Amino acid sequence: MKVTDRSVDANNSNNWKHKDSIAEMLRLSRQGGGLDGVAGGRQAAIGKVERESQSAGEFGEVLKAIFQPSSKADIKWKEAQLLGKETIHVFNYKVGLANSDFQIDGAEGARVTVGFYGQVFIDATTHNIRRVTLTTSSLGKDPAVHPASITVDYDTVAICGQSYLLPVAGRCA
Repeated sequence: MKVTDRSVDANNSNNWKHKDSIAEMLRLSRQGGGLDGVAGGRQAAIGKVERESQSAGEFGEVLKAIFQPSSKADIKWKEAQLLGKETIHVFNYKVGLANSDFQIDGAEGARVTVGFYGQVFIDATTHNIRRVTLTTSSLGKDPAVHPASITVDYDTVAICGQSYLLPVAGRCA
């Protein structure tokens, strides 16, 4: 849990007054085949204000879908590239419908399992994943299911003096 105390100096007089405290916690859990993202609460100085935001997929579900043994991903090295001054190895992968548990929304909120393919970009020095792409395939006959693609970028982020590999950007199309 992270607690942030906020103070203000309304008159620029170096006379700071405590405004409020914010307590936030990252929770990951499996519910309905998805991954819950960030949930947090705010305790304001006057009264209580609740805040919650949710995210599904980009934190860990995409990596799990590719690398869990049951996916039987067909992974092949493609090439080496430069990302700034770092060498990155690019791997193509494919997960067939028969081995996939990756789901997207279909008609009337139904979840539809699809096959998918994409690329994984791995730092040659640290062996950290720097980017993952995923494009759906094997969409079936549901007219509400459209092709989708996801890109998640990862980088090292300092939190309280410790470095963590975290998603820093994500795009869906």
